[in-house]
Amino acid sequence: MDQMESVRGSWKLTPQFLFAVLALLVIGTLFYAVWKTGEIPRGEGFLNMLREVLKADLSPEQRSIGNAIVDNYSEYRDNTVRWSGTYHSCLFFSAALGAFAGLVLKLEFFLKNADLKKDLAAFSAMSSALLITFSSVGNFQTHWQANRLAAARMESLGYEFAAADRKDLVYFSKRIGEISFGRNQEIVGGSESSGEAGIPKR
Repeated sequence: MDQMESVRGSWKLTPQFLFAVLALLVIGTLFYAVWKTGEIPRGEGFLNMLREVLKADLSPEQRSIGNAIVDNYSEYRDNTVRWSGTYHSCLFFSAALGAFAGLVLKLEFFLKNADLKKDLAAFSAMSSALLITFSSVGNFQTHWQANRLAAARMESLGYEFAAADRKDLVYFSKRIGEISFGRNQEIVGGSESSGEAGIPKR
């Protein structure tokens, strides 16, 4: 009996244990939400439509242009998801850590060690500042927006390719190059005017 009581006493629910469990649940939920967001299908209708067009009786040159549109669109959409997740994760965790830095100093029930609270607050504030710095220096927002716009322009070109007689292959080839160049120009220069390169012109 004494041994059983000692085991039960060792598993006593302390405020620190409850705080750790709650923190792990919140972090696990956030990571699961981000993971499931990445599995959401995007642009499947457009890709299926264009793949059906490519099954038609096309010349090798027409098929090559169509495949280029599909490949570039898929690349831009994948990049959009990655950069969006990175950018918004940095924003969210920076805000959460900044709020936690202020909250932890006020906790009395869960954390009673004053030195530990100061260390946690300092670490959280530092991490919050670093996340914002990484996001700004890495230009995550611009990468996300540039790839999203490029994907939208490539999608528009794909619909045009599906509806056209596809005889003017020089136009489609030129437009693919313009969209790719415009994407890189937006990332490097962050120029809004560079988006004009994505406007279809005949």
